[in-house]
Amino acid sequence: MQFNLLISCVAAEPNLKESTARKKIYDRCDETVRIPMVGKYTGLSDAYLSVLKDPEAYKVAWNILKGVDGVLVPRGFGDGGVQGKILATKYAGEHSVPFLGICLGMQIVVNE
Repeated sequence: MQFNLLISCVAAEPNLKESTARKKIYDRCDETVRIPMVGKYTGLSDAYLSVLKDPEAYKVAWNILKGVDGVLVPRGFGDGGVQGKILATKYAGEHSVPFLGICLGMQIVVNE
């Protein structure tokens, strides 16, 4: 016995009404949002000096953190930068600051 199956598939026209309306709203947004990336190093874009060896750097970083709209804690490695990431995560939680943890950042927020 032989079966011949013919399937005709015509894609429906996508409904972009909601996406188009959202894009118009986003295009009108011009407010600046400050989101620091909490890391082990600061200063250079690809390889930067550790702030953990300088106690004054903690004060500077803390003052910056107090004025932000959200916190991003990315992946990391080594012991040096983890303490600062933990402190930033605690700050975000205690002050209801929006938080995004990626990789190590998510592990820290789950532990907190």
